[in-house]
Amino acid sequence: MFVGYRISRAGISPSRKLRRRMRARVKAAAAQGDKALIRTIRSYQGLLLFP
Repeated sequence: MFVGYRISRAGISPSRKLRRRMRARVKAAAAQGDKALIRTIRSYQGLLLFP
């Protein structure tokens, strides 16, 4: 099952595709307004805090 994270000997890290999509989604949310940007950042909070 794919959940967007790579598992290696070094630990669990977000995949490259997940990080690229995050950048695109944050830019799109910023263009929509503050509420959309806040909602997007909250949804990616785990990825931002634990890279």
